[in-house]
This record gives sequence, C-alpha cells and structure tokens, in this order.
Amino acid sequence: MKLQHRLRLVRAARRMGLVAMVLGPAPVFASNGLNVVGFGPESLGLGGADIPVSRDGNAININPAGMTQIKGTRYDGSLVPFWAFNYKHADEVNDEASMDSPLGILANQSYVTQAYHPDLRFGVGVFVSGGTGVGYKDLNTIYGTRDEYSAVLGVTKLASAVAWQANDKLSLGLGLNLTYSSTRQKLFPNTSFDGPEPTPEAPDPLPDFIGLRIDGADGLSWNGRVGVMYKQTPNLTLGVSYSTETDLKLRNGTATLNYESLGLGRVKYQDVHIDGFALAQEFGAGFAWQFTPKWMLAAELNWLDWSHALRDVTVTGTRPDSAEAPAEIYFAQSLQHKDQYILALGIAHNWSDKTVLRAGVNISGNAVPNETLTPTLNLTADFEVAFGFSHKFGEGWEFGSSMQIQGPKSETYRNPEQPYGRPGTERSKEEYGLAAWTLQISKSW
Repeated sequence: MKLQHRLRLVRAARRMGLVAMVLGPAPVFASNGLNVVGFGPESLGLGGADIPVSRDGNAININPAGMTQIKGTRYDGSLVPFWAFNYKHADEVNDEASMDSPLGILANQSYVTQAYHPDLRFGVGVFVSGGTGVGYKDLNTIYGTRDEYSAVLGVTKLASAVAWQANDKLSLGLGLNLTYSSTRQKLFPNTSFDGPEPTPEAPDPLPDFIGLRIDGADGLSWNGRVGVMYKQTPNLTLGVSYSTETDLKLRNGTATLNYESLGLGRVKYQDVHIDGFALAQEFGAGFAWQFTPKWMLAAELNWLDWSHALRDVTVTGTRPDSAEAPAEIYFAQSLQHKDQYILALGIAHNWSDKTVLRAGVNISGNAVPNETLTPTLNLTADFEVAFGFSHKFGEGWEFGSSMQIQGPKSETYRNPEQPYGRPGTERSKEEYGLAAWTLQISKSW
C-alpha cells in the first residue's frame, strides 16, 4: 500500500474509532444511567423506592434481605412491553429522524424458597438488567450517503441470593450474579470517504471516514450484592443495599471496516474485543413507613458510581482477512460520565385485603456530559412517574402491573467526534421519551 494511503487509512480509522466508542449501551427504559429503575410491579410502581420494601422474588436483584418476608416458596414471572415514543435525532443533514423499531419486550423471572432452616431463604432469578435497541437505519450523512447508525447491547443477569432472618427485627442478604453481555453495532457501514488534504483555501475539509460494523462480541462477568433490612418499629422498616461494579466483558467479536475509498474493499477483523463498559457500583438506603393501616410511604436515595464505570472505552481488533490492511486496529474514547444521585418516592394504598394501589416518582441527574452524548448513548432521562397495582386471587396467586413514563425530553449538544456536521458545525439534538408496562404473575405455596 502506498504510504500516503496508509497514513490516510490510519487517520480515517481514528476518526471512525472515536465515533464507535460512544455507541455503547443505551437504556431500553432506564433513567438511572444504564440501569433500569427497578424490577417487578411493586418496585416499579413505587418509582424505584424498593430497597426497604422488597418482598417478592425480585428482591434477589434489589435487596436480597427482603426475601425473608416470603413464607414458603414463591415464583414471579414478568413481561415488560415498552414503547420508545419520542426517540429522535436531528443534525445538519437530518431533520428529526425517528428511531426504527420503537416497540420491544423484556422478560424476568425468579424463584425463592425456604430451605434447611426456617430463618433461611434461597433464591435464583433471570433479569434483564440493561441494554439497547436504538437504531436509525436511513440517516443522511455529511458524505452524501444514506446509511445506518445503530447499536444493540443486551445485559442479562443470572442472579442467586441467600437471606437470613437474624431476629425479629434484622434480616441480612447476600447475592452473587453471573452477567452475560453481547453487542452488535453499525456505524454507517456502507460509507467510506477518502477526504482531501487541507489547503489554505479549504483549511477544514470533510474528514476521512471508514464505515464500521461490529458483530458477535460477548462475554460473562461476575458481581455481588449485599442487603440489610431492619424493622425499627412495627410500622417503620429501614433498608440498605450495595452492589459491586459489573465489568461488561465483550470478547471474540468481528469488525468489518469499509476501506472501499482506499481501494481495499471491506476488511473483516476476526478477533475484536471491547473494554471499558461497566454497570456502576451502587449504594442505596431508604425507609418504608406504614403510617396508617391502609397507607404506606417509601423513600430511597441511591448513588451510582458512573464516573468510575464509564471513563475510557477501547476497541482492539486483530487478524484482518487482507494483508494490505493494518494488522491491528485500536480505538479509544473518553466518556467521562458523572455520578448519579437518585431520589425515589412511592406511596401505596391497601384498597382491600387483596388489592394494593401504588404510585411513585424517580428523580435522577443526567450522567452524560454533552460533549460525549450521541444518538445511541442518549441516557439523559432524569424524571419518571409510575403507578400500578397488585391483586391476590385463588389459592396463592397474585397478579401485578405497573406503568412507567419518562419524558419527553430533548438535549442540544456539540460532539465534534461525531460525523454529524462539517468541522465546526457539529451541533445535534436528541429527543427522548419512553413508556413501559410491567405485567407479573406470581404463585406462592
């Protein structure tokens, strides 16, 4: 390969890499950074004020100490259909493009039982803890093409936990989670541009660009959770929960780079790994106050350490299928997310001895700096309202439901590392709006 073309290839690859790194996991219906607000109709119906309340199988993934409130054995299974009703992107060459495939569905389930001793509970569950389905299949580019910009990342936990009721007031819980994560990304894969060199007459020409597609990167990782629940009085319960950081392992993928403008065609790198994405360590504490026989108030404050979990992200690729291409590609991006402090408030009303009504709000700060915001890292939701109910029927059966609404919200920003405008004009706008409906069936015996 000619030296001039090799230098341009490296320059274009760097540009492409900076863009690719911000194609990380956006939430399906999260407003707490990459994390969903809660699990199950009680947790979500209270706006996420669940640590001092958790009393179904979802406690495995919230506050495992809460499992001691389950008598005997319990199974919980839920479906969560959702609608991204206001995901839009606008820039110099796109006027409010809407996200493709705005509908989706998630599933969670858990099983908790009493075993070995009346004061012990053991639980296991599968929970969708985060992920993305954000994509724009037909965006205009500044290079005169129409192409796809999308990212899909799934984060699923196989969670296990044990809880011990130490005495009438104190319960302790310990959890161990195996997390599976996988991703695929398309960053204008059909676009390739070998730009001109700067001249005095045109000092800021369009930058070189190489389209990218990543497939099949996945992996397993571990993290832990501890929880405490303490009954201060018969009507006041305190709860504390802490989970360690989850490093998302993304290994053994492939990356296809579009070198067509440089005469190399499309080159596939057979071994690609992504480092630097993680779910933050989290600490939360709250109280649940049964201030009348029919009314309960729950409040909770959480800290999520995104400033450590999402700092520098890298992609490394080796084993290209062309001898003319660089033997290794390496891209880096600084995300520099901020910590979040989240306030959750919920209220529950015992409508009858079988039916409970709930409502809540979840208030969080925006963890994403404007200079690293992108269409697929649109984690800017900072307010959610929720409501729901549960109803017992038959012999040990219970049905619960909750509705969550976030947004609509918009952010205008300038991210010069994105290919959404000519140099100096890279101003974009992201809009956000989500609604999710949780449906859960439970059986106790």
